[in-house]
Amino acid sequence: MKFIANLISFLFHPIFLTSYAAAILIFANPSTFRFLDVPPDIILIRIVVNTLILPALAMLMLRALGFVSSLSMYERQGRTLPYVTSMFFYSWTTVSFFMDKGMPDSLRILLLGVSIGLAVCFFTNILILKVSLHVTGAASFLVYLAGMYPQSEKDITLFLILALLGAGLVGTSRLILKAHTKKEVAAGYIVGLFSMWAAFLIV
Repeated sequence: MKFIANLISFLFHPIFLTSYAAAILIFANPSTFRFLDVPPDIILIRIVVNTLILPALAMLMLRALGFVSSLSMYERQGRTLPYVTSMFFYSWTTVSFFMDKGMPDSLRILLLGVSIGLAVCFFTNILILKVSLHVTGAASFLVYLAGMYPQSEKDITLFLILALLGAGLVGTSRLILKAHTKKEVAAGYIVGLFSMWAAFLIV
């Protein structure tokens, strides 16, 4: 059971979800990206590098230098520096996409929603409790796909179903692994849902 829980936690790790969502968006809406100055493949690579590769390398560097005791970040106190590092990369990417007038709003919504979620988790972690970032990411991913569903040129029903199942399984997995309490998992769902919803309203 723990093996499956760890596998689900890995597949739905929040560091992957922005790249997943961007890839699905590009696949589902080819005409949105067809006439941009930058090819969609380059846009996806840019997102993968800025929101996955660079944050992952930064986490590994923090671990190697002893600034964090574990990449799992089970302790609330050990999450502060990784949060700050991740927020830097996501905020930088979000601002750059907003400044680039050629980028579609659908990508801006994605990046803004993730950035809001990270910021809320960061301050909640400092002031109140250790919100599950896995669950926050899974909930944001689900809300984003649901929001994009009506305007998608290609059918993304399968992705939406997988996101819904994943959101439930991630929360269960975090409880099985005893990485979070029920309150922390519930907080993750709330933060993820409202963060992405807020991004849709803002953009």
